[in-house]
Amino acid sequence: MIPVGLFKAIADMFSGGNTLYYAGCLTQFGLPEVKANYEKILQKCGIDYIKLNEREMCCGSPVKKAGYFEDYEKLKEKNKKLLKEHGVKRIIFNCPTCYEMLANEYGLENEGYKLEHFSTLVYDAVKSGKLKPNGKGEGKIVTYHDPCHLGRWSGIYEQPREALRLLGYVVREMRYNRKDSFCCGGGGGVRANFKELSDSIAKKRLSMAEEAGTKVIISPCPMCSEHLRENEGVVKSMEFAKAVLEAVE
Repeated sequence: MIPVGLFKAIADMFSGGNTLYYAGCLTQFGLPEVKANYEKILQKCGIDYIKLNEREMCCGSPVKKAGYFEDYEKLKEKNKKLLKEHGVKRIIFNCPTCYEMLANEYGLENEGYKLEHFSTLVYDAVKSGKLKPNGKGEGKIVTYHDPCHLGRWSGIYEQPREALRLLGYVVREMRYNRKDSFCCGGGGGVRANFKELSDSIAKKRLSMAEEAGTKVIISPCPMCSEHLRENEGVVKSMEFAKAVLEAVE
């Protein structure tokens, strides 16, 4: 009988390592419908992936930002060990904060990992024909909200916009966008500690979307899309994966 560890090592050698879908805490435990949508996209793209489910660890962003640096370092090392144990070589994220943390704070890209945010994966998939437009997005006017960690922190601005355009959506820009984007108000502990302020920021952002001439605001960040949804009125918040799934075969 081949030992399990040896069998896994051989399998990883031939497969080039496992692809992990890293959902992140908010998606994993609070937004199961969002997680299910991203899994559907992976399946449509023909990507074989693994999940860690209850073993998936927090990326550590809230811990570090709260000032618990020693706990953060322990968590980071625990996460790195977990990735190695599962033979992970490629990680796909839907959460911009998790993506930014593992790319920049963990420095995994310098350790041989391939890290991708779903917005760039979808752009590549639509462009290559793996995801085909079904016509339902054609001509629908939307606006795109840049998440702080995906935009200013990671420099990803154009791929998500272009992915939506390739799917037929008409993307109107809000007054503040890209590197000058207006925060949704939900991150950095503001939503948890200063709810009234947080909500007022979200309402201001939604008013900018209405000002741009659309009733739909799309963001590929679970925190942004959910916080905007909690404060929506005339303008409705649509999570990126849902927008993609509505517009592909």
